[in-house]
Amino acid sequence: MLSYKVWKQKKITDSQALLTELKKEIRKYNNPKNPEEEEYLSSLNLRLSHAELNWGVIQELFSSASEEQLRSSQICGKNSKSQ
Repeated sequence: MLSYKVWKQKKITDSQALLTELKKEIRKYNNPKNPEEEEYLSSLNLRLSHAELNWGVIQELFSSASEEQLRSSQICGKNSKSQ
């Protein structure tokens, strides 16, 4: 079982790798020569759009999770100091 930090970093790394891979592939087919390449480029652009949305969701979830952890640790720190 992965710790939360390792799992979180793996998700971030996987998302970034997918974005990079899709962008490279799109550059490769930037000037389609036939309808099949044009269709493939269209599907790559759609996948890139979805991957970018997923990346935004991951960033938002992890940043809000980090804020929650920070708040809870600050609350716990205040409680332990006041005791």
